[in-house]
Amino acid sequence: MLRSCDNGRTHPKATPMPLKAILFDLDGTLVDTDPIHCEIFAELFAPLGHVVDEEFFRIKISGSRNEDLFKRYYPDLTDAERERKADMKEEMFRERAKTVKQLPNLDKMMAWGRQNGLKIALVTNAPEENVAFILPVLGLQDAFDIKVLAHEVPKGKPDPAVYRAALERLNISADEAIVFEDSGNGIKSAVGAGIFTYGLMTTHSAEELRAAGASMAITGYSDPALWQDLQKRMAR
Repeated sequence: MLRSCDNGRTHPKATPMPLKAILFDLDGTLVDTDPIHCEIFAELFAPLGHVVDEEFFRIKISGSRNEDLFKRYYPDLTDAERERKADMKEEMFRERAKTVKQLPNLDKMMAWGRQNGLKIALVTNAPEENVAFILPVLGLQDAFDIKVLAHEVPKGKPDPAVYRAALERLNISADEAIVFEDSGNGIKSAVGAGIFTYGLMTTHSAEELRAAGASMAITGYSDPALWQDLQKRMAR
């Protein structure tokens, strides 16, 4: 048995904290909007000489804030010009995303959370206008106890500030929450806040998700490994 250095006394293992909340990202986690975003960025970045295919999008765009992307790819524009381009991009997105659907079995995951008395939160880099648009399309306008958007904190994902803000608003510790994310930036943000994070293989491989720090990579909300893990958590 391991012993401490204080007079040889043993210390019991810390008792796991009970689960109190599920935190969801939006794009790629509630709905697979990446193909739409990829298509639009391909159109916008083509004049710059960039070929935005699935790999380019996955590695260099997925999970990033518009503010950071347009600053990186349009360094010669003023802040106001970049903001107008970003606004145009999101208008294009909303026009093309009017018929998107929830990811399979998301409703099952949320129902499980409610049945177990868990709070449900949305934590996203998506612009406020997109959140207001997409949740009713998905039938999720009343699904969340709180919504935390990146523009509300000093830094968006991959910085952990947005997830730390969610924990603070829910008045819980990192050990009392789980996160569902699909991008490297989102995973780094959640893990940086100390939260156990499931990486959904919506657009990234298990290897990429684990490399970003995902606690567990899952194929989706019907993955048997996910439900086995959840059962173990609730049995603690």
